[in-house]
Amino acid sequence: VKFDEVNEDYFKAAKKAQFISGIMMPVMQFVGNLGYVGVCVAGGIFVTNGTLQVGDIQSFTQYVQLFTQPISSVANIANIIQSTIASAERVFEMMDEEEEKDEIPANVNQVAGEEHSIVFDHVKFGYTPDKPLMTDLNIHVEEGQMVAIVGPTGAGKTTIINLLMRFYDVDGGQIRMKGIDTRDMTKDAVREKFGMVLQDTWLFNGTIADNIAYGREGATKDEVIGAAKAAYADDFIRRLPNGYDTVLNEEGSNISQGQKQLLTIARAILSDPSILILDEATS
Repeated sequence: VKFDEVNEDYFKAAKKAQFISGIMMPVMQFVGNLGYVGVCVAGGIFVTNGTLQVGDIQSFTQYVQLFTQPISSVANIANIIQSTIASAERVFEMMDEEEEKDEIPANVNQVAGEEHSIVFDHVKFGYTPDKPLMTDLNIHVEEGQMVAIVGPTGAGKTTIINLLMRFYDVDGGQIRMKGIDTRDMTKDAVREKFGMVLQDTWLFNGTIADNIAYGREGATKDEVIGAAKAAYADDFIRRLPNGYDTVLNEEGSNISQGQKQLLTIARAILSDPSILILDEATS
């Protein structure tokens, strides 16, 4: 019901905006023509009375056109100006956000028995205070363990990843990595432990080897090939005309979606992270 109300309000506003922007130019042209007619009528009277010459009337008609043309141009782009102002408000709102402060690692004691694990300890979190998404989440993952998080859309799968990587901090409880509360670690220190493969692939214009090597600075060709083999991408790469030197275009459309996914997995493997996250990467 709420969606229908918002959608109806948006429809009415968009309809009104399109009507006004569409009628603006014809109205300005009509007003400009009225001025042209007014000059001609008044000028004809003055010429008849001998007050003005015909050349003066011609000059005035040109003056009217010079005056109305920029006004008509501004009116024609009025909708674009309004969109620009609305966009600028969002840009400046982001620019006015407070900068993140430099973090200093805290001196903390490691929790005994958690040297090789990730622990969600009675975690509470919500994107807004009045709508908690999770209230008592407990997860214990040991080193070398593979964990699958399954649930419908909106269940909080991606939220768990965001909390783990400190894109958000918990409202209650703790998230501990190797016995240390992640809030006592810098965000860089937390995130450097992760390799992540998203559902949407990202490849740049360059060779396949360069795209895989992006996972770690200074990676050798043998390490790139090793990562590709681990991701089961080596076979299809070698079947390409130029192998690892095959150049991908901007959209990566010269290889299939599945092949692009394998390349991003190989890139994550090459980075050799402590924790590897696959966010629906094989869907």
